[in-house]
Amino acid sequence: MFNLKLIILFLFNLNSLAEIENLKTQKLRDLDHKINPTVARELSHYAKSLNLVRNINGTQVLNQKLYYNQFGLRTSKSNINESNEFTNPKDGPSIIFGGCSYTFGEAVEYNDIFSSLVASSLESNNIYNFGFSGGSPINQIIYFRSYDFNKLIPSTKGSVYIYTLFDDHIKRVNKDFSILSWYHDAIVDYEVTDSDVIIKDQTMSGNFSYLLLKFFKTIKLEYYFLRFIYHFDNMDNRKKILKLITSLEVLKKEYLQQFPEGNFIVSEFYPFPFIEREEDRAFFLKELENRNIKYWENRDNDFKLEFRNSDLDPNLLFSNLQVFNDGHPNKIAHKKYADFLIKKLKELDKFR
Repeated sequence: MFNLKLIILFLFNLNSLAEIENLKTQKLRDLDHKINPTVARELSHYAKSLNLVRNINGTQVLNQKLYYNQFGLRTSKSNINESNEFTNPKDGPSIIFGGCSYTFGEAVEYNDIFSSLVASSLESNNIYNFGFSGGSPINQIIYFRSYDFNKLIPSTKGSVYIYTLFDDHIKRVNKDFSILSWYHDAIVDYEVTDSDVIIKDQTMSGNFSYLLLKFFKTIKLEYYFLRFIYHFDNMDNRKKILKLITSLEVLKKEYLQQFPEGNFIVSEFYPFPFIEREEDRAFFLKELENRNIKYWENRDNDFKLEFRNSDLDPNLLFSNLQVFNDGHPNKIAHKKYADFLIKKLKELDKFR
């Protein structure tokens, strides 16, 4: 294994060095940050990636101008001023939504995202969408370690942070090979221990597993390698679940350091499954309880009933909640999730 590692590192040494040097020349955003330049460049990469137009099969299915502030967080133009700063704070508690492309609202118009629907319903609250494509709790940790959001987000009436889980987050936190296959050299490397998340002072271009997969891509054997490694990637699932829980626990700690009176909550975008295997789900929920992490379990019984009573193929019924040829939740799914969140938020003392 050691010799193989040397070979892989040698094969990609010149390419990786060139890419790292290219990263070093990228202009950092004009902000005070508390972490190393490698991570700061990665944050800049997130910001650049948010302004997109989704094209499928040559047909433009979404044409929108996305606005983001200096942190790379999605926002509407009406919520930012010419200096890209949060404006017009409202009187009620602030709500922060963290997550991946499901939270970001990829392939969905801004006003149809669940965070926008919550904002329309809870008009006296400050709503912030901290989601971005390909994200996981790791990226949220980087954000909270990088910037003092408590200086920008009103919290005199309290705040709530809700992280929305998606099944792939287990794989992303654990850096499964199936996830590494779409990672890129600029992503910051990290390690999840039993009690902490360590953000490394290097990008994936220095990660052996990433370079190994990149090698198989180069020789056109990626598909066969992923099929071979699939069995090993799916062993000891509970150990991988524990790593996800550790990342959520660390994220909670980082959030509460900035918002000591805040509520940290984890939720799921049902009917898009998080953990389907009941034994693993029970284990996950028990571990969250042991670590004092509040979980809003979202298993829509009405939707299950719709499955049972429908003459449609279940897959076809499920596809009605997805963006065509894309797979992300569509505006119907976002509305379902928004209704669930609004109901749960109104049950909290600070919203009564």
